[in-house]
Amino acid sequence: MTDPADDPARDDPARDEAARPARLFPPERRRDEQDPNAVGFVLRLGHALHRHGYSAQRLEDILGAVSDRLGLHGYQFFSTPTSIMASFGPVGRHRTHMLRIVPGEVDLAKLADLEHVSIDVAQGRMSPEDGIAEIERVVAAPPPYGHALTTLAYGLASGAACQFLGGGAREIAVATLLGLAVAVLALVAERHVRLGRVFEPLAAFLVSLATIAFAHLAGPL
Repeated sequence: MTDPADDPARDDPARDEAARPARLFPPERRRDEQDPNAVGFVLRLGHALHRHGYSAQRLEDILGAVSDRLGLHGYQFFSTPTSIMASFGPVGRHRTHMLRIVPGEVDLAKLADLEHVSIDVAQGRMSPEDGIAEIERVVAAPPPYGHALTTLAYGLASGAACQFLGGGAREIAVATLLGLAVAVLALVAERHVRLGRVFEPLAAFLVSLATIAFAHLAGPL
């Protein structure tokens, strides 16, 4: 029987090194790699602007302008209705990012706030890290007006539009009621993604149907 002390592999350093768990090191940043904080800000900005209704051409333009001011080179952007693709770096060594985005409603207030954030970061008044935090704050902010006031505004806007188009008292009353109904439908659509995707055509169909019903019951409108 062989004595373990005489085993030549017992004190083999190579074997001991192979038996140890592999040490994990953070990936090294390439010399030509872009600033990750700046890239992260541009991507987050693009996601937020797209989500709240920015057009594709304006979105690609503003992302390019911000990238220039942040010292990012070799950037390319491609926006579709449901995604953004962004590449950074020299040709042949691009690092590409793809963002999947669920389209949302146009929110002019949030778009204005996001534009202010992009300007502050581009002009150096705010760091990219602080810019990302500010974008998160803007996106998470609740609507400035409550449901009751928003519903009332729908009705008033509908009645005012009817008056502008020459409607009489009956027409204005019906238009106001239908505007209120559309507001209620909009509130329901906010809580159901599938309904929100067909909100506009569904609202138009229901309003047309209700208008015809009112005309049959109360006379021509």
